Amino acid sequence: MSLRDRMEQQPANIPSHRCPVARLDEQLDAEDFAYILAQIDLPAGDPNRRSAGIIVRVLAEEGVQLRVAAVYNHRSGMCSCRKVGQ
Repeated sequence: MSLRDRMEQQPANIPSHRCPVARLDEQLDAEDFAYILAQIDLPAGDPNRRSAGIIVRVLAEEGVQLRVAAVYNHRSGMCSCRKVGQ
């Protein structure tokens, strides 16, 4: 079987490949998830925007693990959220 055949047999946009930021909805209640997502999505230059490091540290204090790179990727549109329209 060719590489192309194998690739085309795979489902596109498998839900289990959700962005780590989007998967926070599995670990946080709806209100906290909406708040963190709103914080992450604040535009650069907004005086209320927190650094990725601060967001990750606060989440870690709540027992939620997230990498700084995941925040950067989500903010820059390089995560799977933008690819699947989440």
